[in-house]
Amino acid sequence: MKILFLLLFISSNPAASAGALPPYTIQVSAHSAASGRRFDITMRRERRTVTLIYQKQEGVNQAQLRADPLYGKLARQLQPSLPRDSIKALSDALEVVIEKHSYFTKDSLLLPVARNKALVALLDSAYLASPETLENPEANRSRIVLDGTGFRFSFLAEGKTVKQAYVRAPSPHTHALLYRLITVPLSLYRSKHPNSFLDEATTSGY
Repeated sequence: MKILFLLLFISSNPAASAGALPPYTIQVSAHSAASGRRFDITMRRERRTVTLIYQKQEGVNQAQLRADPLYGKLARQLQPSLPRDSIKALSDALEVVIEKHSYFTKDSLLLPVARNKALVALLDSAYLASPETLENPEANRSRIVLDGTGFRFSFLAEGKTVKQAYVRAPSPHTHALLYRLITVPLSLYRSKHPNSFLDEATTSGY
């Protein structure tokens, strides 16, 4: 119901219309607990275009990573007993260091807003939603996920992070809006590039 309200709000409220929203970026970072690999989708929403940037981690230079003193420092500081916010901050910092020593396959799509209104409506609804709406904690309070792919969603405007959301193994039933924020851009790429590097086997089934 919340998602439906947001979509109706966007279509009926001039302040939230496609032309009124400032440029923003949504970054989706996925990390598979099973494979240890990650993939990322960056969505840049501008007035006339949407740029979708895809990258899949192919590997990590372990020798360089182990030799990086910052990696060792952060890894030692990351403890399960820390507060949740501290764990998130250290995990984000570790990801930056690991990415520095990783190699990726990358590609992108440049799409006109006028011909991709469904995608734009999805991006706008996610950008306008609160972290609570996106993470849906009440509905998922009793949900237990022992494994699965962890996702971090970052929303940025003018180079600053507006909000973030963290979920594990999102599905259409548990996190409907975030699930579509993953699968719709992936489906768009696959429709234009069949048998691409972004097959479901390498994106945790999404």
